[in-house]
Amino acid sequence: ASTYPFFPTGKLESVEGSASMPEGWTGPYFGFEYLQLILFGHNMRMAPLAGLTNWCFGPAPMGLHYGRWLYRDGVERGNERLRLMSPEAAGAVWDHTQTWRNALPEEDHPTTWTTERTIDWLKERRADEPFMAWVSYTDPHHPFDPPDPWFDHYDAADVAEVMPERDKDDFAGKPPVHGFWPKGAQPEMAWANSGGSNFSDKQLAQTIAAYYGMITQIDHNIGRILDTLEEQGLAEDTLVVMTTDHGEYLGDHNMIFKGPLHYSGLLDVALMARGPGIEAGKVVDDPVGTIDLQPTLLSWAGLPVPDYCEGEVLPGFAGGTSRESVMTEDDFDVMVQIPLRTITTDRYRLTLYFNHLDQGELYDLQEDPGEFTNVWDDPAYLEVRTDLAATLQDQIRPLQRKLDKVGLVG
Repeated sequence: ASTYPFFPTGKLESVEGSASMPEGWTGPYFGFEYLQLILFGHNMRMAPLAGLTNWCFGPAPMGLHYGRWLYRDGVERGNERLRLMSPEAAGAVWDHTQTWRNALPEEDHPTTWTTERTIDWLKERRADEPFMAWVSYTDPHHPFDPPDPWFDHYDAADVAEVMPERDKDDFAGKPPVHGFWPKGAQPEMAWANSGGSNFSDKQLAQTIAAYYGMITQIDHNIGRILDTLEEQGLAEDTLVVMTTDHGEYLGDHNMIFKGPLHYSGLLDVALMARGPGIEAGKVVDDPVGTIDLQPTLLSWAGLPVPDYCEGEVLPGFAGGTSRESVMTEDDFDVMVQIPLRTITTDRYRLTLYFNHLDQGELYDLQEDPGEFTNVWDDPAYLEVRTDLAATLQDQIRPLQRKLDKVGLVG
């Protein structure tokens, strides 16, 4: 959810704002001419934590298109579908693991809904027009609650064999936030960080198994979309890109969920492409970022790349270039302010804390791929640290926007 006005109602984007959305509205919205929105889950699933007992406020406000679809055959049935999404419906409780078997039938699940809408749109579109479809799944995300059959797709006992190393001395020599983040947030924010150190090995194995199930559920549904492209005769002329916005700690360094620390489990995300001009099976190990997608897609389509694009065409695409490093920036300000800037090369990862410039992280990924030992203060790495910090500053400087000075209104 956001606090931007929701067009065309003029109200702030919220459950209440979506209630007054005109019937059949599909955009425009943030540059998209046609879209269907979920905007469902966060407010409803947080309701018990906020002391609310009624998840349902009627059929209209429930999350725009997906919520209204849940009520497609009446209020009573819609309310029942919402109830089935709760942990209580599965005989579970909302605890620090946020892991349970979703009792909602797979055919009513948001992942299925997103897939079905995409398939329908591909079949109904005009065959003589080019198209671009942004297919966005809400999973994998906590709570880790895939429906049958995906909750049991992976055995927690098998996952336990490949669990992340949980070194109790992992935080020595690292900035203080590394020590307190695994303990979790205060109760009112525990939904966002319940504390990875609060998980037993058995609980963590079950959570990881459920997370893997969510991923495989999405893989299955992406396969359905690819099959539709084949059936419609579009596969050979369509570029398909699969990526995500962030990774997931899943117990790495005794942390759970996402953010704010820049460990590889969070930064290293999937990025796969298939289409005309793309060499099948090619793997690119160069440092890249999702910021490179805009110029890559424009270049692939034969369109001009604006000068303001901050990314580069990805290696593996025509005109793609390699580079030695990639920058990650994040001004985290939930529960605590942690403005981070990170530079990653094929061997090192350096992170600066902009509110504590005397603190930092430096990892030799060749010698320490798990990022357990911070060599920030190691004299043997002083030259590496200095060079990487200078390179990072060089990448930051062009991105800093200069705002015109304005006078005070008295």
